[in-house]
Amino acid sequence: MPDDDARKRSGQRFAADLRAMREERGLSVEELRERLHVPSGLFEAFESGQLGGGDPMFNRVYLRSLARSYADATGAPSAPVLAALRATLEGEYEEGR
Repeated sequence: MPDDDARKRSGQRFAADLRAMREERGLSVEELRERLHVPSGLFEAFESGQLGGGDPMFNRVYLRSLARSYADATGAPSAPVLAALRATLEGEYEEGR
């Protein structure tokens, strides 16, 4: 089981890659948040790497759904994003999308 520090670092790397993917496509936080129909606080937490943070919304099922929707909304293939999320939750994600 990964320690909290490894999971946190993985979450931050994953979030940085998500932000870069959004920015490369010229989407603002607000545009993508509206496309995903996600409350702003949850979206910002997700995109900043707070994949647990005590919020009950961030269970694995919700995170998978949000990651898939994020990929779809940015035009990215969902399989690599979901694989990256899995690695992130295990504290094993390295940079690179």
